Amino acid sequence: RLAALGTMSAGLAHEIRNPLAGIKGAAQYLQTLEVTDEEYEFLEVIATETDRLNTVVSTFLDYARQFDLDRYPTNLTSLVRQIMSLVKAEGLPDGIQVIERLDPELPLIDADGDQLRQVVLNLVRNAIQALPNGGHLMISTREGVMRSRIGPGSRALEIRVADDGEGIATADLAKLFIPFYTTKPQGTGLGLPICQRIVKAHHGELAVESRPGAGAEFIVRLPLPPLPPAVTEESASADLEPPADARGQRPEQTRES
Repeated sequence: RLAALGTMSAGLAHEIRNPLAGIKGAAQYLQTLEVTDEEYEFLEVIATETDRLNTVVSTFLDYARQFDLDRYPTNLTSLVRQIMSLVKAEGLPDGIQVIERLDPELPLIDADGDQLRQVVLNLVRNAIQALPNGGHLMISTREGVMRSRIGPGSRALEIRVADDGEGIATADLAKLFIPFYTTKPQGTGLGLPICQRIVKAHHGELAVESRPGAGAEFIVRLPLPPLPPAVTEESASADLEPPADARGQRPEQTRES
């Protein structure tokens, strides 16, 4: 169904974007003419809203399209460091303090780093938006375990993004990953569903924990391959023993007889 939706969306996006470009171009042209300040502001609204609609269409395409993961050995701690450097370079709002607890010893994971970068950046920006009056943004990487029905308790790497803002209302928690559901005035309601699709494509899980007034924490868990069985002294010595011959004797025993 997503494949059919993606095909239909691509055609629909083309039909929407063309008139949007025409509307914005016309508004920008009219701004160059002699207009009153009030008229100029109205034209600015038109240009801004066409940009917003174009963003909605692009985001919807990202959600609907099929994508193949380009997996390669990825260092999650390095990936998070790069993202936080970008976020800080863009400029954090006043009053927001970032706390990083990144494990430098994490093993590499076979993943699509570009797709995961999109997930983490989205979660970090959501956390920033949840702190309009300032606060703490906490981000960490560590080893953990899977919690879902598929492979519960198996090894995983975790990325946690938390804030100490107002938290998420209980009624909204169950709807966060529903496409087009949003509590933001300018939100598209597709950011978290896209994040969830990317994480699930990695056979991982995206969880959220929150209480009203106590902030929120989003947790990305990506499964690691199981460790090889431990080698005991008994099994190691057994592996070193030469195989027995057809009569059940070791080669040394055969020579001695």
